Amino acid sequence: GEEDMRKIIVYWNQIPGAKKYEACHGCRIADATGERDMEGGDSPGKVIEVGIDQTCQDNICLVVKDANRGMNRFNVRVETSDGWSKWSKHANFDVQKVGFPTHVHDEL
Repeated sequence: GEEDMRKIIVYWNQIPGAKKYEACHGCRIADATGERDMEGGDSPGKVIEVGIDQTCQDNICLVVKDANRGMNRFNVRVETSDGWSKWSKHANFDVQKVGFPTHVHDEL
């Protein structure tokens, strides 16, 4: 139920020349290559567009409402005049109680 859901705010530094950003929540992206695993034509996770005007205290930020408790994995990328960057290395957040989640580097 709703008691198991949390709001997560993920933020990162602005990139000069950015047109927009994308965050991938729960995706399988190889840290070594920055490429999303599209085996079978589909990949788990959800890509969320983030505009350059979505800021929290001078950082770009994404607010994810109704995030599940437990491990939440995020990758981000930026679109500039050169096109899309590769996906960032992932960041895991172990979301449990209300407050600030623990950032965890372990694989899911």
